[in-house]
Parts: sequence; C-alpha cells; structure tokens
Amino acid sequence: MTDTQLALAQAEVNRLQAYHDYVVGLARLEKAIGQTLQQ
Repeated sequence: MTDTQLALAQAEVNRLQAYHDYVVGLARLEKAIGQTLQQ
C-alpha cells in the first residue's frame, strides 16, 4: 500500500469509529432521559 492508500484507510477507520461513538452516545443519552430522540 502507498502512503496515500494507508491514509485513506485510516481516515475511513476514523470515520467509522466516530459514527460508532455517536450512536453509542445517542443511545446512552436516550436511556438517561427515558425517551427516543428524533433524528
């Protein structure tokens, strides 16, 4: 892999991790307030 390909792959991993963290955080917030939020 080239440096560019590695950077792209790392960026995708970072994007997926950020989305995962968002979904987990949203679920925790909804649990804490006892209701589902509209998206």
